[in-house]
Amino acid sequence: DNRAVVIRAAIEDPSVFRCAAPELRGDKSVVMEVLSGVANHLAAGAVHRAAHERALAAMTPAERDKQRELDDLLFDESHERQAEQDVLEHEWLEEREASGAEDDVEDDQVLPVGPRLRYDVVRFISEPLRGDKDVALAAVPIEGLALGYLSGALRGDPCVVKGALAQNGLALEYVRTELRSDPELAMAAVAQ
Repeated sequence: DNRAVVIRAAIEDPSVFRCAAPELRGDKSVVMEVLSGVANHLAAGAVHRAAHERALAAMTPAERDKQRELDDLLFDESHERQAEQDVLEHEWLEEREASGAEDDVEDDQVLPVGPRLRYDVVRFISEPLRGDKDVALAAVPIEGLALGYLSGALRGDPCVVKGALAQNGLALEYVRTELRSDPELAMAAVAQ
């Protein structure tokens, strides 16, 4: 079943979702299943990290030192990839600012582009689903910057905005102008 293959692949690497058939990218049940799977995948990673720490604690000092050396090598590679991602995101923001992009858009508009995200399923879903509150509430806890891909109305929805800011304070960039002055939301962005 193509649907199941797409869902499994998108959970592992959300960028493959862009290659999915338009009807799958526009199917709310598929998008929600992918978002749920990505959230579970992230949670499993946290459980794996905790198990790894317990395993380290059970090792002899020599074994622990050797394992930490391996962990450091893997971390360095991952950190380099993240640094590249951050540069791309920064360049995108600079281009947006240089082009004079409006800080706010009309309620029925959707930003045509947004930052590259680690878990950017929302980047590849159909336009109508970018305005769906259920999809938004499932996406922003995974990646707060997904707010940049959502409709103007959702970027002005306090529940969606709070969820995005709780995950990533930089999502404040995409919050509708009228909400940016809300002290509670500003504190949520700073606290994160």
